[in-house]
Amino acid sequence: IFLQEVLREMVEHFLKMEQYPHHFGTTFQHPYDTLILSRFPCIRYDRISLPETQSSRNLLLAQIVLPSVQTIFVGTFHCDSVFSPPHSEVLKMDQLLFISSILRNKPFIIAGDTNMTDDGKTTIPNLNELDSPATFKKNRFDRIFVSSDFTISLARVIGDATHSDHRG
Repeated sequence: IFLQEVLREMVEHFLKMEQYPHHFGTTFQHPYDTLILSRFPCIRYDRISLPETQSSRNLLLAQIVLPSVQTIFVGTFHCDSVFSPPHSEVLKMDQLLFISSILRNKPFIIAGDTNMTDDGKTTIPNLNELDSPATFKKNRFDRIFVSSDFTISLARVIGDATHSDHRG
């Protein structure tokens, strides 16, 4: 489970989820931060600051061991929420390019808050964006990216406008 905008007060609740005994990122650096909950053990994890961040945003990246003994990288990120042109979309794309450079030649599944609108489609080398099956105009999408090592068999939108300003 990849989370963004987690408050310190929420962590205690999440850590009680027995089906996800492994957690990464509970040492918060800001009032709200990123968090990963996993069924699988972690070899290591890093919190990596995104470039030119105006809001102390980061990529939380963990290397986990699957039951098949394969290791993969999983991560959650939160791009800056700057919306004034002309630099807003450029900054977010630069942050995604930075994430892409870190993940080059690694098997990965990452998800996060790009703070881009639904028509801000990303075409970034190495980041294969799951096409969202929904079209919610004027809403920002949380995006899922996978390496070419994976084939996605199902993608669906959960929740509605009452749950968040983002769609998962």
